[in-house]
Amino acid sequence: LSNSLYWLKIGRILRVNSIFTWINSSNILEYIMKKLESSLYDSIVAVLYILSLINYIGIVCHCIACLWFYIPNNISVNNNNTWLGVGWEDYTIKDNYMRSLYWTAVTFSSVGYGDITGKTTEEYIYSMFVEFLGILCFAYVMGLLTSSLSQYINKKERVNFRENELNQWVIW
Repeated sequence: LSNSLYWLKIGRILRVNSIFTWINSSNILEYIMKKLESSLYDSIVAVLYILSLINYIGIVCHCIACLWFYIPNNISVNNNNTWLGVGWEDYTIKDNYMRSLYWTAVTFSSVGYGDITGKTTEEYIYSMFVEFLGILCFAYVMGLLTSSLSQYINKKERVNFRENELNQWVIW
C-alpha cells in the first residue's frame, strides 16, 4: 500500500462521478420525466447530487486514510511509537488500512472517539488538519442544505402568492 502509493489510483471512483454528471446533463432525465411525473425531476436531480457528494467524501476519506497509514511508515520513528502501536506487524495491510479508514471516518465526522490517536508530532499535525477539514466539509453541507430549504420555501411562497392573486382576479 505505501510502496505503490495505492491512494493515487482513484480513477474508477472519479469515473462514477463523471457518470452522475453525464446523466444529469444529458437528455436521459428529460426522457424519463416524460414517462413519469414531472414533479419527480427535482427529486432525481437532488439524489444525483447527493450520490455525487457521497462519492467525493468517499474519495477524500480514502486519501486521508492512506496518508494516515503512510505517515508512520515513512518517518524515522519506530512504528511501535506511532498510532499503529505495539504488535502492528500482526495485522495485514488491509487490516491496518481499515483501522486508518475507521480513524478517518471518526475524526472527519468530528466525533473523535480517541481509541486511535497520534503519537508523533507529524501525526498530531495531520490529525488537526483532518479535523479542520471535517469541520469545513460539515459546514459546506449544512450551507447547501440551508440554501436548498430556503429556495424551496421561497418558491412555495411565490406560488402561494401567485395563486392568491389569480383567485382574487377570478373573483373580481
